Amino acid sequence: MSFSIKNTLLIGLVILLLGSFAFSAYLLELTKVQAKHYGELQGQFQESLNKNKSLSITVKTLSDEVRQAQQAADVLLQAKAKRNAATVLTVTQIKEVLIHEECSDVPVPNSSEWLYYH
Repeated sequence: MSFSIKNTLLIGLVILLLGSFAFSAYLLELTKVQAKHYGELQGQFQESLNKNKSLSITVKTLSDEVRQAQQAADVLLQAKAKRNAATVLTVTQIKEVLIHEECSDVPVPNSSEWLYYH
């Protein structure tokens, strides 16, 4: 059995062509696997992005609530300071009035409306 150069080249080309087809099929399968993996990564990225946006909104909401609570606390502190100042002024005025009065002879005004806790 003698092979000519033509037959040898033809067989070589056929083998090369089959190898090329096999390699193309391998690359096609590899591309499909990579595309599937890319899709999974894209889904994970989108999910992470959505969670990040949700957390950002939560952080902003909580920051706003903290700011509002701090403002309310400041208002309450100012009201308490005003109330304490008014109490001190009232006590001072009462003490000034009582200095010039004889307490045993003077009835306490509206004493019937007072509540006593024992």
